[in-house]
Amino acid sequence: MRRIRFILTALAIAGLTSGTAAQGTADYTRIVRLYQSGAAAEAVDALRRWSRNDVENAVHAGQSVLSGDEKIAAVMLHTGAADVLLRAQPSLADFHATTAGKLLEAALADSTVSQRAQNFAREWRYFMIGLYTAAGRPRDAAYHARIALQDFPRDPMMYVASGAIAEWQSQFAGDIRRDRPQNARTQQLIESQLRIAVANDLKALGMDSHVALAHLHIGWIRLFLHDDDRARPELEAALADTDNDTTRYLAHLFLGGLAERKRPEDAKREYEAAVAVGPRYQSGYVALSRVEDTLGHHERARALALLCAQIQKYGDDPWWDFRLKFDR
Repeated sequence: MRRIRFILTALAIAGLTSGTAAQGTADYTRIVRLYQSGAAAEAVDALRRWSRNDVENAVHAGQSVLSGDEKIAAVMLHTGAADVLLRAQPSLADFHATTAGKLLEAALADSTVSQRAQNFAREWRYFMIGLYTAAGRPRDAAYHARIALQDFPRDPMMYVASGAIAEWQSQFAGDIRRDRPQNARTQQLIESQLRIAVANDLKALGMDSHVALAHLHIGWIRLFLHDDDRARPELEAALADTDNDTTRYLAHLFLGGLAERKRPEDAKREYEAAVAVGPRYQSGYVALSRVEDTLGHHERARALALLCAQIQKYGDDPWWDFRLKFDR
């Protein structure tokens, strides 16, 4: 009798375990489909409640159940979880980022979506570079940049991203323009990183001479290092080649900065152009107010400062993303 009870108990436990695993897979699939339906925040919130072990088991089992499109949605589900958790729980965020990478491999191997997954993989790597850059983790950003360059060696934007990481790393050593004089070793370190950045941007331009963001970064570095007209051709090329207002705004802002000390009237025109492109951004107003004050237009300078103070969304200004080398 004891043996029979033991066997029945064992069978019951086995059935419960199997049922739990199946239920976990079903629940995971539902969360993926919830994300796919557009309820991203709810899906990410539901996934965050799962233990790592439960996630690993569900993902392992779910890869044979999820369709190709669902695998791609699952990549973004885990990427969304990584994004939400990155500052508060970085190790858990890394787990979800790694899981997203595994699911991406599964999508790339799925013949029903492999071509679309290839295009998606490019955007995903670019996003991960920005994600880790924004979190202040250059090694992880550089890791994703290396993988991106291996997988997409003919994509100029991957070189721009790699250059931005090098440019960003140079900032940890200090600001050459603001902190002079510096010891020679620190200055060499900064300049070395910036040379790496420019080399990457030039590789991008070697593939496509009209990559506006590469021109913008080179222009900024030359302005940053030399504060002279060597920056102008690159910034003007960025303006000529860009198809978006963010790059246009920054190019006008940097051209204004280039002109401000010696040609304040030219600087005023560039800053006015920046404000016209980005009327919701503060940096253009600050710069224009400053140059108007230099020109003796004190009332105008004051009015611009008041306009700047009334702007609510301070963090939306593209200058701050550019300063952090983070592409929102």
